[in-house]
Amino acid sequence: SDTLGIKVNQKSVVWDTDDYADLVIIQYDIANEGEYNLKNMYVGHYIDADVGMSDERMRFLDDLNGFQKWFYFENENGELDSTEINLAYAVDNDGRPNDVGAGTNFTAPGVSGIMLLDSPNTSIHTSFNWWISSGDEDYDFGPSWTDDGAEDDWTQLWGSPDGDLRRYFLMSNREIDYDMCLMDSPDYLRDHPQEFRDPNNPEDIIESHEWRIPGEDDGTPDDFIEDYANGNEAEYLISWGPVGIFDHIDESGNRIYRLDPGESFTMTVAYVCADGFHDRHRPQPTNEVIDRNLFNFTPIRENARRAQEVYERCLLSVDSKPSVLMPKSVFLLTSYPSPFNSAAMVTCNAPVPGNAAFSITDISGRLVRQWVEPIPVAGEMNFRINGTGLSTGTYWLNIEQQGRVGSTRLVLVK
Repeated sequence: SDTLGIKVNQKSVVWDTDDYADLVIIQYDIANEGEYNLKNMYVGHYIDADVGMSDERMRFLDDLNGFQKWFYFENENGELDSTEINLAYAVDNDGRPNDVGAGTNFTAPGVSGIMLLDSPNTSIHTSFNWWISSGDEDYDFGPSWTDDGAEDDWTQLWGSPDGDLRRYFLMSNREIDYDMCLMDSPDYLRDHPQEFRDPNNPEDIIESHEWRIPGEDDGTPDDFIEDYANGNEAEYLISWGPVGIFDHIDESGNRIYRLDPGESFTMTVAYVCADGFHDRHRPQPTNEVIDRNLFNFTPIRENARRAQEVYERCLLSVDSKPSVLMPKSVFLLTSYPSPFNSAAMVTCNAPVPGNAAFSITDISGRLVRQWVEPIPVAGEMNFRINGTGLSTGTYWLNIEQQGRVGSTRLVLVK
């Protein structure tokens, strides 16, 4: 049978210092060594955590999965601020062995998660999907939108993505599933549809998708809904895309990316761990009713932000800062000053004239600003970037024109 012809090289960095002992940074170099032009590829991590001690035979029956979008902190002015981390996590439901229902004899009090640090294009989406597998469609469950458009509406009957087509559907669906322990909270799910907002005007909702309510919009038995919400044999898939080299915008306004034979790109993720997710001073009273308010998300959020900071500061000492892409021609971009306070001057060395698409993304790949800039002649061009509306942090300025790309880092300090 035909194969994609994809080659993946992996490089990892770990630290032996206390500040960074709980994280691993992993860089993937992905090359098309086959004979086909590949379009709109997605890359993902599949996790079946089975959290617990290695000698606990039934440790897989009380896992929980979820997603943390934000890291919250005080900025230099003492005001509450935030940055996106987009981290998928897996934990034991109460920190105790599956057959222990109370107490503080924790054997798995920590949490682990995966997040994206650097991606090869400016419009990348994160998808996070979890499910609980069963051979019986009544008990095989995974969250889904009521309007997700799945072929044959398979997500209403099944959570497990059996087969390549269903797996690729989850990887590319842009869905961010609600935390597993919320599946028995129908009022919460009705009040919190997934929303996509205009990056230039965050108050404007451009898409909204309602959740299927377990037991109401599918055939999941009521007793299993409560059981699953308290922990079970959970698996998740976090994925990103499309990846590749920007090619064109189709008739529906979608940005199309490709990877031709001989081309490659680099992306970087962090595997992050943290202790203290389960607090000995505030343990779950029982393993049959899990209270999400007793979870301590602060350590994993802090370590996720620490992963972003060490990546930004060291520019990933695997080798060097990974290139955005390796197409035939690349823009050269530089910015001054760095860091900047209110505005930065950017120099662009363009190989050809014509309109160019500019964008600014934050460190997690979220698009925060985009515009088109005319380049009248090939050669050096200077323009000004205004920091108004941006929070203190690290950003990437990106440019695309006729299949050519480039990027430069912007560090804003207010």
